[in-house]
Amino acid sequence: MSESRLSEYLDHIQQAATDACGFVEGLVS
Repeated sequence: MSESRLSEYLDHIQQAATDACGFVEGLVS
């Protein structure tokens, strides 16, 4: 895997984590 692909993958993971946190906060509030 090239570095650019890895960086893109990590960005995707971070975005998914952010979306998941927002979703959970929406359920809790």
